Amino acid sequence: MVLPGLIRKLGHQLVEIRERALKSILCKIEHNLICYADLIQERLLFLHLLEWFNFPSVPMKEEVLNLLSRLVKYPPAVQHLIDLGAVEFLSKLRPHVEPAIQAEIDGILDGLFVLPSEVPVLCSATYQTDQIELSQQPEVLTGYFSQDKSSFQQMEVPPGPVGNSTVKWLKFSVFPWLPLTTTDRHVLSSNESSLRSSNHTLIWNTCELLKDVIMQDFPAEIFLQRPRIVQGLLCLVKLAFAGDGKHRVALQSVSCLQQLCTCLKNRLNFYRDPNLFSNKQ
Repeated sequence: MVLPGLIRKLGHQLVEIRERALKSILCKIEHNLICYADLIQERLLFLHLLEWFNFPSVPMKEEVLNLLSRLVKYPPAVQHLIDLGAVEFLSKLRPHVEPAIQAEIDGILDGLFVLPSEVPVLCSATYQTDQIELSQQPEVLTGYFSQDKSSFQQMEVPPGPVGNSTVKWLKFSVFPWLPLTTTDRHVLSSNESSLRSSNHTLIWNTCELLKDVIMQDFPAEIFLQRPRIVQGLLCLVKLAFAGDGKHRVALQSVSCLQQLCTCLKNRLNFYRDPNLFSNKQ
C-alpha cells in the first residue's frame, strides 16, 4: 500500500525525501485519496511527525503542526500522541519556535486534553445521512409479475444512446510534463554522472540507489522526460559480454531498467484509472 511507504519516508535522513513524502500525504488528503480514518490508525505517522522537529533541517513546520492539529480531533490520534509523550515533547519544543507556530502548538496541546465525549466520531454523520436517504426512498412491491401495466412502464429503464460512446477521460497519449526543483535536478545529475564512472563499485551502488530510493521517490515518467539516466543504463548493458566482472555491472543495469519498467506500468495504470480522473489534468 502507498500510505505506509510514505509514512516511513517521513523519517528518512534526507530532507528532500521527507519533504516530498509529506507533500504527497497532504496532496492525497486534499484530493480525498486518503482520509483521516486511515491516518489515525498509523502510530508510526505520529512518531515521525513529532521526530520531524529533531532533524537538523526542519522545513514545512507549519504544515506538520497543522496536520497534527487536524488529527488530534480524533480519539485514536490523541491516544497515540499521549503514548508517545507528545505533551512533554511539544511543551519543550514551544519556546524554540516562532510565536505563530507557538499558537499552533497550544491548539494541539489543548486537543490532547479534550474529553473523549467531546471529540467528533468519524463517519457517524455519513451513516445517519445514509439511513435517512434510504428510509425516504419509496418501496416498490411488484412481486414476480407486475399487475399494473402503468407501474411496469414507470420501472422501465430509459434507453441509453445508441452507438459507440467515447469515454473521454480514458484517453491517454503521453505523460504530462513534470517540472523539477533545483534539488531534484541535482539528484538526477549526480546519479547520471556516477553511471558514467569507470569505478564499477560506484556504478553498482548507484544502480542500487536508483532501484531502492530514486525510482521510488520520483515518478517514473521523469526518467523518460530526462532520459540521460536511461541512456546510461542502456550503455552499461553492452558490458554483458565483457570480461573482468563487467558482466555483473550489465546485469545490475538490466535489473535497474526492469524496475523502471515496473514503475512505468504502475504510472500508466494510475493515469488510466477513471476514479482518479481530473479535468485539470
